[in-house]
Amino acid sequence: MKDDKNYLQMRHGGPWDRGSADAYYKRPFKPHFFTGDTYNSDMIKEKDMTKKQIEDYKVGYGKYSWIPVSKVNG
Repeated sequence: MKDDKNYLQMRHGGPWDRGSADAYYKRPFKPHFFTGDTYNSDMIKEKDMTKKQIEDYKVGYGKYSWIPVSKVNG
């Protein structure tokens, strides 16, 4: 399953993790993730993210956000 490009990765520092943390702490919607652990590795900004990575961030953000995932940035 991990080889499936549609697999939602929930690893620490990944797009889903960062989205859920941003929503939980009421930070603005700003897709990004880290190549390894949060703050201990390189940060990848939205302009360098794939559509799948941005979608994973949206799904994570939707976990704690009252904003429906489909309404966030499109």
